[in-house]
Amino acid sequence: MVILITGCSSGFGLLTALSFAERGDTVVATMRNLDKAGDLKAAARERDLTLDIRALDVTDDASVTDCVAAVRDAHGTIDVLVNNAGVGGRSAVEMFVEEDIRAIFEANVFGVLRVTRAVLPMMRAQKSGTIVTVSSMSAFNAQPFNGAYSASKHAIEAFCEAMSQELKPFDVRVRLVAPGYFRTNIGENVAQTTHLNPQSPYADAEQAALAGAQTAVADGGDPQEVADTIVEAALDATGRLRWALGGGSESVVKESPYGPSWRAIQRLWSID
Repeated sequence: MVILITGCSSGFGLLTALSFAERGDTVVATMRNLDKAGDLKAAARERDLTLDIRALDVTDDASVTDCVAAVRDAHGTIDVLVNNAGVGGRSAVEMFVEEDIRAIFEANVFGVLRVTRAVLPMMRAQKSGTIVTVSSMSAFNAQPFNGAYSASKHAIEAFCEAMSQELKPFDVRVRLVAPGYFRTNIGENVAQTTHLNPQSPYADAEQAALAGAQTAVADGGDPQEVADTIVEAALDATGRLRWALGGGSESVVKESPYGPSWRAIQRLWSID
């Protein structure tokens, strides 16, 4: 199979690329900035794996169109798309910098749609294909000071759930993988994309939420579990839509046990 994966410079994307390659699949591992491909290349060399590493910025129409066309020309088709690229940020809804909210939605919602809609004509024509999108437990359990990220993941869940029905006549499958906290560099990335106002009336709680999220990620599960689940979802031939794993996955529509960071925020704001 030919697998196209976004956001492969680290974390889930990197491990998923290696996991598919170990199966013998043709893996097109993409990322916005190829200067960040060093870890992926080193891991592939260590495991004696071959990857097709390409630039793809999910927020740029031309980048997506060009990459999908190049993959089709090079490999003939795309059998599986893994939408993994995404960004986050922390702030109270009232104080969130509008540009930051737009950036989160541009990557997590419009970026996923942009790549998905680019590959769907090919999949519909061949009457086969699977779209796997990495969502989040936050889609079902919106934490305070994480509203924009949770909203973006909730939105893409809705789009994917609709597509899962729309694409059945074309034998194209849609799958969602919703992780909780796992040990990736997302905590560092969120810290870099968060722009908090020290004069915010929520300042103490915002800082606690940001620090708590980084702690929760550091104490989270093995990210290889998520990569394995993505592969499982891509290969699954049943009608199953969603795989939830990690903290709170036992009850995705109820309040999740987000650990010490969540309890600290509860105490600070007297949230029941």
